[in-house]
Amino acid sequence: QDGHSTNCLTTATSCDLGGLNCGTVYYVYVRALGVQFNSSVSSGVSLSPAPCLPSSVQAQVDCGSDGAALLSWSYTDGANNYTLSANGVGGEAVSCTTQQNHCNVTGLSCGGHYNVTLTATNQECQITVPINASFDTRPCAPQHVAVDLTCGTQIADLSWEERSEVELYVSSAARWSDGAVQHCNSTGSTCHFTDLTCGETYSFTVTASANGCHSPPSNTVQINTEPCQPTGVTSQLLCNSEQFLLSWNPASGAALYMVTATGNLGYMEAFNTTNTSLSASLPCGQTYSVT
Repeated sequence: QDGHSTNCLTTATSCDLGGLNCGTVYYVYVRALGVQFNSSVSSGVSLSPAPCLPSSVQAQVDCGSDGAALLSWSYTDGANNYTLSANGVGGEAVSCTTQQNHCNVTGLSCGGHYNVTLTATNQECQITVPINASFDTRPCAPQHVAVDLTCGTQIADLSWEERSEVELYVSSAARWSDGAVQHCNSTGSTCHFTDLTCGETYSFTVTASANGCHSPPSNTVQINTEPCQPTGVTSQLLCNSEQFLLSWNPASGAALYMVTATGNLGYMEAFNTTNTSLSASLPCGQTYSVT
């Protein structure tokens, strides 16, 4: 149909026609050649060689879900149907068939790398070739997330399982009392949170980023930071007895208070209480420091 022609000569009842253009419909005629005369041409039959294939495929990954990507290509001559296969490096494969120049592949795994193969078919032929195209799905949510609090430092270390395809991890620590959030970026498997507030509960999550897509957040892990130091400590000695009265302001995050009294002659006694005041007796005749 495009004006191209070719021919072959044979003394048999068949011959091979080479040099046909892909995706072009040819009309084939046969003429018998004699010593003196030639026959008229036979009635024509149509012949459709293999369809042409596009030179490239574009992939648009759905960053909002784990399992889908839209793949598109230019229309080519001679193809009635296209079957596109996405083959993962782990052996998994998904495909879609269409008469259009695009299709959605679903059932993809998060954090996967897929190579693309395209098959074009018409009434006569089917041709399959690897296309120089591949794509990566959005990263998986980080796994095995854990947090470790270093007491006395207001520092927490968040850790997770690192994956090779991830370009950046973004972790966050949300304070329960007011929703304030700290962020920490990492290219490895840990993040270091400093200056945490005493007496608070923090929730930690981490997300992974690669190729412009972000993973869902990881499972949440929580810690309670160390209690704040008591403030407003006052003491009162009852002079007509061996008792003293100690009081202080409530300390955020405290479940129990330990009061230690140390005398100048070496006597020491400790008291535990869940209240914000304590009345106790101490041996007379000493000067006490109380913490």
